[in-house]
Amino acid sequence: MLRRIEAFLGRRSRLELLGLALIGVAIVGVVDFVSGPHMGFATFYLIPVGVGAWLGGRRTGYFLAAVASLAALAGDIQFAEARHSLYPYWNTSIRMGLYVVVVELLVNTKDRFDREHQVAERERETRRRLEELDVLKDTFLRAVSHDVRNPLSAVVGSASILQQRSDDLSPEQSAALVDAIVRSGRQITRLIEELLDVEKIRGRAFEPDAVVSSDLSSLVTGVANEWSATRGRPVTFGDVDRVVARVDPVLMQRILENLLDNAAKYSPPQGRIWVLVVRGAGGAILAVDDEGPGVPREMRSAIFELFERGQGTATVPGMGLGLHLVARFSEMLGGRAWVEPRPEGGSSFRVFVPEVESLRSLDLEPLAEAARRH
Repeated sequence: MLRRIEAFLGRRSRLELLGLALIGVAIVGVVDFVSGPHMGFATFYLIPVGVGAWLGGRRTGYFLAAVASLAALAGDIQFAEARHSLYPYWNTSIRMGLYVVVVELLVNTKDRFDREHQVAERERETRRRLEELDVLKDTFLRAVSHDVRNPLSAVVGSASILQQRSDDLSPEQSAALVDAIVRSGRQITRLIEELLDVEKIRGRAFEPDAVVSSDLSSLVTGVANEWSATRGRPVTFGDVDRVVARVDPVLMQRILENLLDNAAKYSPPQGRIWVLVVRGAGGAILAVDDEGPGVPREMRSAIFELFERGQGTATVPGMGLGLHLVARFSEMLGGRAWVEPRPEGGSSFRVFVPEVESLRSLDLEPLAEAARRH
């Protein structure tokens, strides 16, 4: 019951609390006056004074103590036998001293309780963060042991063959082994870069390098075509609107590359990948669609969290970093990332980027025509 009363009064503003306390003082004063000089109700002034001091602090307590003392004095001197005596004033000074002692006791006790509560909250928060870090460490070690060991084994294996059997290999075989080393080295390098980016973001030390007004459509086309040529995976362009946005081109490249890598990993080898740029309300939507298994409804938000991966992905390489970085990079650019199901099957990963209002009217080359020429 007391907790409910404290919670109710604690939600009140300082002015409302002071008003309620003054009403309490007035009620006690009326009862004290009506009861006459032979019944003492002055002790009951401690209720509004104490509540005000507990919830409102020292100043509120002192103010209510003074008001309560004056109200009790006013009640005493209303009677003829007390008007020409010193005892009402003596009683008032005693009451004021008592109220001050009570206010100090309550304020100090409340401060101690608050400090203990803050310490307990900090301990709970520290314990929660330690538990999260422990889970994060285990997940990280499992992911790294898988995603680093495989390409590293490919590098060591290919280099060993080149070292031991270089004279027996044809130029084509040697070139294939060198390509395997380079490809695996790039994979390890990209993984390390993503881990460093995640650490910078967690430590709030990551900032966009150069946010400039960019032709988003041309940027997306160039990055997608380069990715397609490097990965040997065709990309189909859908609707690509002309949009100028203030973005960091490097971050936008990382966003699109991560989305394309994700689509390639979870789509069938011959599955199609689409890239679209559509002008929306106040900005542009970059979409990368695939023919993969799709993302269950309950995973559509969690999949952008650190180290989170979709169901049935144990055999697919990856640590759950790419989509997390997509979401964080999008937020840095003032946008957001999300995923929607495709009606024909698969997923549509989307990123919203705010558009530059003053640059909407620029006469830019239609991207759809540029995409057809590539």
